[in-house]
Amino acid sequence: MEENKPQPQPQAKAESKITLGMDELKALIATSVAEAVAQSSSVAGKVMAEAILEARKPYVDPRQVENDKMMREQMRESNERINREIEASRLSCAHLQGSNALSEFQGQLGSFVLHQLDTGVVVGICTNCQKQIWSNNPEDQIWFTKKQANRMSRAGQRVFLDPLKAQKAR
Repeated sequence: MEENKPQPQPQAKAESKITLGMDELKALIATSVAEAVAQSSSVAGKVMAEAILEARKPYVDPRQVENDKMMREQMRESNERINREIEASRLSCAHLQGSNALSEFQGQLGSFVLHQLDTGVVVGICTNCQKQIWSNNPEDQIWFTKKQANRMSRAGQRVFLDPLKAQKAR
């Protein structure tokens, strides 16, 4: 039976009333509006500053970015293919006069253009495949023993305190 007893209702607190005069109400409203305006103007100023900075950035089209990326990749692949073809032509080049694929017949003379540097080192470049040979490289000595179709050019001569060091410093 105790379950059916009515629960006591909490009593509402008595509200205290404030009386404001017209001047006080105007001052309160003016202060509130001034604070709201100051707050919103500082936020608006920040938003405007960010918008201006963002507007100064140039527009970047995502399709253009993707196109540039694809073009760079294609250029890289093309350069790799060209370099592989150049290396393959160097490996198959006989380094003889007329051994270019566009030549009609091949001669007996070598195709290296030789130039003697002022250090005394001789450098040669094949006119067919652009291979470089150096007289101070033991692996290249075989090419200097063969008769070349081109005459050697020479630079001026200088005297070095350490000629071997000058020859090694390409």
